[in-house]
Amino acid sequence: IWFTEMNPSVEGPTKACSKAYPGFGVHSPEQEDLMARMYPKSQIVLQMQGAARSYYFVFGVYHEQGGRKDWGIIRADDYTVKPIFSAMAQATSRLSGLRPVGRVEVEAPGVTAYLYADPSGLQTLVYWADAETEFSIPVEDGTIESTDLMGCARPVAVADGKVRLKAEDRVVRPAEDRQPPPARRTVPFRQKCG
Repeated sequence: IWFTEMNPSVEGPTKACSKAYPGFGVHSPEQEDLMARMYPKSQIVLQMQGAARSYYFVFGVYHEQGGRKDWGIIRADDYTVKPIFSAMAQATSRLSGLRPVGRVEVEAPGVTAYLYADPSGLQTLVYWADAETEFSIPVEDGTIESTDLMGCARPVAVADGKVRLKAEDRVVRPAEDRQPPPARRTVPFRQKCG
């Protein structure tokens, strides 16, 4: 199964006004974050249901509904990318070439988790939660890497055959004073984390 021209509309009509295109709306920061959180989830669920391919509707600046529906992943006002670009890039980078294994039940309510595996057997767990929570999963002792939606990785220690993971449903944005210079804003997934 292949899906084309897909884009969730969970963010609703635009809530901010474009400075560059009077009369057109743009996503508010909250709407941008919602899109970044929603799109990778939708792709993961589609993969787990057997979809072989799914394509985003349009990457560039594109409006419909009299300027109230902002479809693109690029901002109309300054042509920088929205957080959904980083979320898509991370999901693609981390999951390409992996085989969807299936849903994993975890001990915490409100946590959704899916397992992927590569041909060698290396496993990747993708998870999110309705609200911030922690949960444990059994793994071999050592250290694993946890990567957030924007690509910031951190080591997580394993003890007694379990790892404690923090699940949340948010986009972590850097403080304004830590934004990369404008020439590099088009690739925010490469920005310094922390």
